[in-house]
Amino acid sequence: MLYIRDTGTVPNPHGWCYEISALNITKCTRNYVLLYPMVVEVCKSNGVPIPSEEDVKKQMCERLRIPCYEGTVPLVNKFTLMTPAAPRLGCCGRR
Repeated sequence: MLYIRDTGTVPNPHGWCYEISALNITKCTRNYVLLYPMVVEVCKSNGVPIPSEEDVKKQMCERLRIPCYEGTVPLVNKFTLMTPAAPRLGCCGRR
C-alpha cells in the first residue's frame, strides 16, 4: 500500500493532480483531501468507472515530485531521483 509522506505541501506547479484518462481530463486541487472526492464526483457524473483511492495515489506518486513510500521503503519516483522541482511562486504569482 502506498503512503504519501507529506500531504500538507502542495506539489508544483499545479498542485495535487489526477488524470482521468477515460475523459481525457486532469483534475487538480491545492488541497490533497479534496482531490479524491472531486475525482469520484467527475467520474460519477460522466458515467465512467471510479478509480480506487489507491489508484489515484499510485498515479500521483508516479507523476508528481512527492515523497511516497511502499510500507517503509521509499518509492523510486521523481522525488527520490532528485529531478528538478518547478519554481515556487510567492504571493500573487511573484517569485
